[in-house]
Amino acid sequence: MNVITDTIEAPEDEISLLDIAVAIAESWRILVFGPIVVGLCVFGFLFFTQQDRYASSALLQITQGEAALLESASVVDPALEAADWVSRYGDVAEARREFLEKSLKTEKVGETEYLRVTVEDRSPESARAMLTALISELIRNSVPRDEARRALEQKLETLERSAESMRESLERLDSLYDRAVSGDTGAVPFLGEAGQSYATLISSITSTEQEILATRMALEGSVTTSDIIQAPTLEEQPLPQKKLLSAVLAAFATGVVLLLFAFVRAGFANAAQDARSAGKVERIKRAFRLKRVSDRPGRL
Repeated sequence: MNVITDTIEAPEDEISLLDIAVAIAESWRILVFGPIVVGLCVFGFLFFTQQDRYASSALLQITQGEAALLESASVVDPALEAADWVSRYGDVAEARREFLEKSLKTEKVGETEYLRVTVEDRSPESARAMLTALISELIRNSVPRDEARRALEQKLETLERSAESMRESLERLDSLYDRAVSGDTGAVPFLGEAGQSYATLISSITSTEQEILATRMALEGSVTTSDIIQAPTLEEQPLPQKKLLSAVLAAFATGVVLLLFAFVRAGFANAAQDARSAGKVERIKRAFRLKRVSDRPGRL
């Protein structure tokens, strides 16, 4: 029996590990030093141009609606003017946009009703001053105005009249009880009914006084100084900035681009030595409007 041995040759266009190693070896200098130079340039640029930023934070016990009011123009604009931020940007609208996008951060603390409010700025003093002005404007804007205030005032007046009337009724029942105790037989038959009325009046007076207290608090505003769990802080340490991370990412991206460039250059070099690929190389050059020097017309 004859054994027939077939030799299978790899296609010439196949890229082997040896080709990759050769491409890297021929371009190792640019692959090593290129990303390093770019990373150092990015880090140096950020180091000399990026200013330190400081944060001031406060803890507030407010609702979601009050948290939304914190970012409204009626609260932010007066605070920006009070903290002298408007002069940085030229007008209030631009200052508000920059402040809401870059300087103000709100975060709910776990499952509690607390909201952590943070303001970032160029110095710790200005960050705290801006946050203090923001909280002051939130308190001022939470006070009801116009129709809402008049409605609360009328409700308070009605509740106070009702409470006063119930206290007078309670005093009459006390007088009836005193008469019965002192021996007035005419008051004795009414003691049973008076006892039930007495308990009802006590309950009504208690609930009415609670409503009066709630209405008075509503007139003072839904947010008060008692809702400030933690006052704005003064942080002396600047916020950590991602200068090194930005430099590393820039160096990595540069390394990837240079590696692709090395592979493409090696591919063109190999294709130029292959007669079958020479035509493809010429077509690529023509597509990018590249001509060989020998094809250019000579000068007279």
